[in-house]
Amino acid sequence: MTDAHHKPRFHPGLWLTVFSVLLFSALIALGFWQLQRLAWKEALIADLQARQSADALIGLPDTAALTPALEFRRIAVTGRFATQPEFRFPGRSHQGVQGLHIALPFLLPDGRAIIVNRGWVPQSQALPDDRTFSLPTDTIRIEGIVRRDGWTGSSQFRPDNDAAGNNWFYYDTRAMAANVKEAPLVQGFYLVAVRSSDSESDLPIPVGVEVALTNNHLVYAITWFTLALGLVVIYFLRGIRPKEPDDAKDNGKS
Repeated sequence: MTDAHHKPRFHPGLWLTVFSVLLFSALIALGFWQLQRLAWKEALIADLQARQSADALIGLPDTAALTPALEFRRIAVTGRFATQPEFRFPGRSHQGVQGLHIALPFLLPDGRAIIVNRGWVPQSQALPDDRTFSLPTDTIRIEGIVRRDGWTGSSQFRPDNDAAGNNWFYYDTRAMAANVKEAPLVQGFYLVAVRSSDSESDLPIPVGVEVALTNNHLVYAITWFTLALGLVVIYFLRGIRPKEPDDAKDNGKS
């Protein structure tokens, strides 16, 4: 009889209950929000991959038609490379060999020019004079992936382009346009070459484009739901209290 009277009772208290309910609701809401973000991110990745694998568009659309919806689309254009200026992007490696990416204005038949990332070259051939064999001057047809310019990482880690030294760390077509004299430069977009009808040289090596978007939303959702479950466990453990002696005596008298 005495042991029964001293069994623990569940009495978490009003404020602990209110706080736990509010926090539990917030954690569950965050978990479902991350599941919504997961569905959105998976749909976005699938859309970008579908754009990249679709048949190439023929010709660069009018400037007014260049919208973010074209990013990652494959486009085939005909024209010729300007020999100058050549933009260099240092600190790029290929199969463990240090080098750089080079980009040139590509002159289109309609009078415009667009920056094209031609690919990777080793550091020993960083200057155009070191690889005159790889500078096409005739009219050629290239296929490229449309990309938007600008820094894509956190702004606090964005390096400054060195236009004077011709060392570029991200594409800034508005700044590049100041150096392109032969034709007005398409701004806001550039191409990453994936194929060219010019096959006289193995350099530059096309770098390709991969859809590599970070997708950790499932991990985040599991984290929030786990925290919610942990809160429930803590709430019940905290709310269990031993029977007070006075209560036991009162119950015994009754």
